[in-house]
Amino acid sequence: MRNLILFSLFFFVSFSSCTQEKVDIQKALEFYEAINYQIGLKVAQQQKCIDELTKAILIVKENDDSLINTKGLEVLLKISTSINFAKKNSIENLTEFDTEINLKKKALDYYTSFIGAYKNEFPQLIHILSVPGKDRFERLHNLIFSKLKLIKEKEIVLKNAQEKFRAKYKRIKKLQTRIR
Repeated sequence: MRNLILFSLFFFVSFSSCTQEKVDIQKALEFYEAINYQIGLKVAQQQKCIDELTKAILIVKENDDSLINTKGLEVLLKISTSINFAKKNSIENLTEFDTEINLKKKALDYYTSFIGAYKNEFPQLIHILSVPGKDRFERLHNLIFSKLKLIKEKEIVLKNAQEKFRAKYKRIKKLQTRIR
C-alpha cells in the first residue's frame, strides 16, 4: 500500500512537471521568435548604411583627396540609429526566458555595441569623410576597426546563444513527444 501511494505521488509529480514543461516550451518558442523577429526587423535599411559607409571608406582608401557626399550617409545613419534603438527597446521589454543561456542579454549587448557605434564612431567617420585630406583612410581605419571587431564578437556570442537556445528546447520538445 505504501509503495502504491509513493508510486502514485511520484507519477503525479512527474505528470505535473511534464505539463509545466509544455507551457514552458510554448513560452520558450514565443520568446525565441520575439528575439529573432527583432533581429531580422529592417535589416536591409541598416545594412544599406553599413554598405554605403564601407563604399565611402574604400573610395578614400584609393584616393585620400576624394570628395565624399556625406549628406546621404548622415540620413542613412539617422534611420539606422532609430531602427537599432527601437529594436533594443523592444528586446528590453521581453522577459528573459532562460537565465542559463541569457539570450536577451546577449541580444542587448549586441545592439548596445551598435548603438555606441551609431552615436560615436559612425558620426566621426562621416566627419572624417567630409573633409578631404591626407591620411584619412588611416584615421578611418584606426577609428572603426576595434569597434567593428567588438560588434562582430558580440554577434558571434548572440548567434551561439540562439543556437544553444534552439537546441535545448528542441531536445525538450522531443522528450515530451516520447513521454506521450
